Amino acid sequence: MKKAILSAVLATSCICGSAMAQEIVPEADAKLMVWADHGASTKFMKYAAEEFNKQNGYNVEFTFRSLSPVDTATRLIQDGGTTQVGDVVEIEHDTLGRLVVAGGVMENLVSTDRIEKEMIPGAVAASKANNVGYGFPVSFATLAMYYNKDLLNEEPKTFEEIIEFSKTFNNSRQKKYALLWNVQNYYESRMFFAMNGGYEFGDEALTLKTWVLLTKVLFRASLQCLS
Repeated sequence: MKKAILSAVLATSCICGSAMAQEIVPEADAKLMVWADHGASTKFMKYAAEEFNKQNGYNVEFTFRSLSPVDTATRLIQDGGTTQVGDVVEIEHDTLGRLVVAGGVMENLVSTDRIEKEMIPGAVAASKANNVGYGFPVSFATLAMYYNKDLLNEEPKTFEEIIEFSKTFNNSRQKKYALLWNVQNYYESRMFFAMNGGYEFGDEALTLKTWVLLTKVLFRASLQCLS
């Protein structure tokens, strides 16, 4: 499964179309609140804000709050228009559509050309909604496979190849397995959950009990293919 866990920095501060024809100058005593993911992302945004002021000769006052990008869209929609929300925020790319519909973000008017030229296609696509660019991609995550060249002449191209290899290689007593991953990490496990028809969201006729039972059956069936 391709994970589109791209985070996009979305500026909701004041940049209007007419300003693009002239030098953009911050308003007097400009203050911006930045929401970024915990840890490294917040540290990076603090560094970026400092460099922004230094390189442009500005004196914008930044405040920072560590907030999971998963929660950002909901907070913006619920509290939008108040002083409680961030001006520059980090989101998960798949929440962009909701924010656009809700009017919670504005079009990127300053760096779309740079994004098109410098970013990988997946990052460019993830920063757009209805072919309009919003924000600036800051990270792109996907899965990588490591394989032992002493055991395989070349990397497997399909799961069928891994399954076939596992038939003679797997040995639970020796703790040898053709494929290992963190089962509890949904990002890594969803592909096995979905490969036989599993899904997270049912229609109104599907009760929670039925959904749980169906999920267990489909997930076990998927795992048996690789056991």
